[in-house]
Amino acid sequence: MRWPLLVPNLADTVADPATSPVARGDAVDTFQTLHTYLGGLVGEAFGYALTATWTLAMVAGVAGVRRPGRWFAPLGAASAVLIATGLLEPLGVPGAGFANFMGYLAWSIWMVAFGTSLLRAKKADTVPVRASAAPLPRPAVAAHGAPS
Repeated sequence: MRWPLLVPNLADTVADPATSPVARGDAVDTFQTLHTYLGGLVGEAFGYALTATWTLAMVAGVAGVRRPGRWFAPLGAASAVLIATGLLEPLGVPGAGFANFMGYLAWSIWMVAFGTSLLRAKKADTVPVRASAAPLPRPAVAAHGAPS
């Protein structure tokens, strides 16, 4: 949301010919700070961490409920680990950006394959969900009203 809310005002400040060079420099510095913290820390880092965590949770959770295929857990876990390498990119770790890119590519393939497997699942493969269990049979009642 930094682009529609914060950047237009900063751009207007920089583009205005009446703006002093100091104010123009301050606007550029403000943009760079917002870009670093809101874009890099909040947007990218949290995005990488939450995507990897959610993917691992899905791998663990779905594997306990249904059997989507032998490809499901390895591809999901590998993509989550590769996505998490994006957290190392600001530290200058060589190959982190490429590994992150490959992770998102694998994750996209994983998501499409998982969605397709859900659509193609046979009815027997799924666990039916019912609002309530079948009613229990009523006990036979003897002539004097007590259960027999």
